[in-house]
Amino acid sequence: MIKRQWDLKSALIWSYILIALVTGLILHFAGENRHRSLIHNLGAGSLWPMTIMKTYPQIDASSPEQFDLSFDLVEGSHPGDIKGHRLFSEALGLASYYIYIQQQTDAELKALSDFSHLDLGSNTLFRKLFKQPDIRMQVAKQFDGMTFGDIVAQRDSIKESVQQALAKR
Repeated sequence: MIKRQWDLKSALIWSYILIALVTGLILHFAGENRHRSLIHNLGAGSLWPMTIMKTYPQIDASSPEQFDLSFDLVEGSHPGDIKGHRLFSEALGLASYYIYIQQQTDAELKALSDFSHLDLGSNTLFRKLFKQPDIRMQVAKQFDGMTFGDIVAQRDSIKESVQQALAKR
């Protein structure tokens, strides 16, 4: 009788560990924090009952006011994630720059290599572009319904789009 209880107890423990590992791997490859390390996501997976119930705010591009409110919520949904906030800002800046490139047919555009390291000057340019109402709403529509992690995950594909657009010029 005691051995049977121990088998049930060990089976429950091992099933929890297995679910934690699977959840951690899913979080690492497809979760909100996929830009973070595997160890971080395995740690989050170990708390899988709370992790799978967590929701994240999304961008709402239905109006400029709704976008501003939802943008603040999305941006603040990952406090302390310095790398994530850098990637988030870069994704928004690159999306703004891509829209700017599309609008500037006759203007002389600098090569992307000037912006590839995203130094202070390029971030200043990106912020200025993002503050323009027409560009801001186009970026809002592009990211409508996305969470912080979704926007961070789009960064590399947006950068490729910018590179391709500049190569055509």
